[in-house]
Amino acid sequence: MEPQTRARPNGGGVFAPKLRSPALRPGLIERSRLLERLVNAAGALVVVTAPPGFGKSTLLAQWEGADPRRFAFVSLEPSENDPVELWNCVLVSIRQVAPSFGSSVERMLHSVGGIAIEALVRRIAAEMDQLSEPVVVVLDDYHVIRNPACHASVEALTAHPISQAHLVVSTREDPPIPLGRLRASAPPPG
Repeated sequence: MEPQTRARPNGGGVFAPKLRSPALRPGLIERSRLLERLVNAAGALVVVTAPPGFGKSTLLAQWEGADPRRFAFVSLEPSENDPVELWNCVLVSIRQVAPSFGSSVERMLHSVGGIAIEALVRRIAAEMDQLSEPVVVVLDDYHVIRNPACHASVEALTAHPISQAHLVVSTREDPPIPLGRLRASAPPPG
């Protein structure tokens, strides 16, 4: 069977399987307390951190099944270790659940330069806030991202108050963004 692809705005292809949460196997143990915390999570960013093999991706798939919100899922690869590639994947994943998302972002991705990343992230945040329904944007395997410009762009996105989208980073190690500051500014759990 040939892999399906989705067109990237820049002409490349994004494999459809990398834009879906993993399939859940029968007989998995439901982690009720964790799922409840995730479904009720508030704030700009949710970070799921655990060593390899501890079921981060499976937990995210279970969360998707337990939450009424739509999920835009990206399983990251080292090739997305560039802000333009990273945000291109995010754009394509959000379009899986909100097809009209990102027309102004797409134009910026074609012409973005190093200094324009901040403007790109501001535009993404503005478009996320205009989504008609809430979306959970999942960046799975974020530990493969090593480029400081990528981390800075993710941090910049979390600085914008976005009511219609929540960013989730799943990783083997805490990402190099100021989690302490984000935790301090997050609303208390309800």
